[in-house]
Amino acid sequence: MPAITHRAILISLIDYDAIASCYAEHRQASPRVLAHLVERTAVPPGRILEMGCGTANHLRALSAAWSADGAGFDRSPAMLAEARARGPRLDLREGDAAARFPFDDRSFDLAFSVDVIHYLGGSLPEHFAEAHRVLRPGGTVVTVTDSPEDIRTRSLTRYFPETEAQERARYPSIEAIEAAMRGAGFKVAGATHTAHCSPMTGARLERFRQKAYSSLRLIPEDRFRAGLARLEAEHARGRADLVEVYTYVWGRRDG
Repeated sequence: MPAITHRAILISLIDYDAIASCYAEHRQASPRVLAHLVERTAVPPGRILEMGCGTANHLRALSAAWSADGAGFDRSPAMLAEARARGPRLDLREGDAAARFPFDDRSFDLAFSVDVIHYLGGSLPEHFAEAHRVLRPGGTVVTVTDSPEDIRTRSLTRYFPETEAQERARYPSIEAIEAAMRGAGFKVAGATHTAHCSPMTGARLERFRQKAYSSLRLIPEDRFRAGLARLEAEHARGRADLVEVYTYVWGRRDG
């Protein structure tokens, strides 16, 4: 019998087809992520790919910002259905970020993922080999993820401390991501970082109530309820905030 991988466990614990409508309603593209990607990409790409696009919020926004042809893929048919309902011009296909991508060689100028890399387990080499395959020479790959320090300081950990250990276990280190990029043939351009703190609005609070963050579906229900009570109490006193932190790992295909 084959070994049960960490990735297989995560997939079995979270049914993204079942929660696609929740994600579509409560998860939006991060303005900070969008602004940073646009700012750091000197030449607007003509065709972009989102690997593990979900409901394709970031893909849709970046395609508009760059006037680029946008394409994406995801394992979840329901997530893709939600994405198609909001952006019919996007080229969206079913596919796995840990296996062969459903696109031709040298098809894109930029390939990116947001909050996806921690689902891949030991498949980082395959993921970046495929990203290298579908990028044109001179193309860019960028992985938007969380470092251990990001995990420690973000709001999710503050209110739901039980998530920290499980998040550290499932997120690959920045060094591991860079090593996998190099192994696939990319020239690694380093890592950048964004951090933003803003008041916790009612809409943002609702994301936590609806478990629109996957890690909240992986902790015991009593721990989730206790954390939510802390968050709601601070929000009622006007003391809650949302700390959003991200690390971006950049690579370039030279040949």
